[in-house]
Amino acid sequence: MSFSTRSLVVLLLVAFGCDGCGERPGTEAVSATETPTTEAPTTNEPSGPVTTLRGVVRLAEGMEAPSFAPEDMGAQGRSTEECTPPLISDRAPLQLGEGRAISNVVVTLTAEDRDAFFARVAPLEPVRHELTIRDCRLEPRVIGAASGDVLVVSNDMYYPFLPTTGSTAFMRALIKGQPQEVPIEHVGLMPVTCAMMAGCGRTDVIVASTRLIAVTDAEGRFEIAGVPTGLALRVHAWHPLLEEATTPVTLGDAQHAPVELTVRALPPPEPAPEGPTGPAEEGRDLF
Repeated sequence: MSFSTRSLVVLLLVAFGCDGCGERPGTEAVSATETPTTEAPTTNEPSGPVTTLRGVVRLAEGMEAPSFAPEDMGAQGRSTEECTPPLISDRAPLQLGEGRAISNVVVTLTAEDRDAFFARVAPLEPVRHELTIRDCRLEPRVIGAASGDVLVVSNDMYYPFLPTTGSTAFMRALIKGQPQEVPIEHVGLMPVTCAMMAGCGRTDVIVASTRLIAVTDAEGRFEIAGVPTGLALRVHAWHPLLEEATTPVTLGDAQHAPVELTVRALPPPEPAPEGPTGPAEEGRDLF
């Protein structure tokens, strides 16, 4: 893997703890968390006043939007002549807009007082996230989800693709008109690609323990509803190709100014040492 998940690890461990750490990146068992030991509300409403957080994420000056390496994209073969040939842009999910605003960055929230934070956040209701293969490419490129949600993967083509979550394949080939449901059970990064001979691009499913998560649009903007007021919060912006950016915020009941975060591309990976290196370092990049 040519990118690091260290920033996501720090964010998830600080916010939610870690149970089951040590799985390799890209597997289904990325990391697991336990529900805080606070009594769950009996309704789907948060226990206290909430507001909506709005903001924008920009890429640092002088930087180009980073791309995945070919080996991060799963199978590279072309399945059918009906599809657009593979493009360099297929490996570039992050797009720059006006004022260096950047799309497809995930934004989420944590709090200094973890127990108070979870007590003030609305209980999770499962959400179904649609992921579709069109033109031999997965759409959308990034999904922000919560633990307990469901990924509904569909194939709009007649070619039977074999989607995978990391090293784990779905139960069967994905046939047109026969969507498959994949439970989202663990907090962390779940990249979806295709195995065997035919590639289908890549989608990164980034999973949090609360519904307070969003993905920036083409203008770098995001909006998160149901944010507790009066708590010392921290806003996080992240993508597997970026260093994490954070900023503190405490929201009141009244209208507040949009939050701005500036992200930076991860430094390029160090070149492999020349000559014999011995056995591969299994588990070096762990969650």
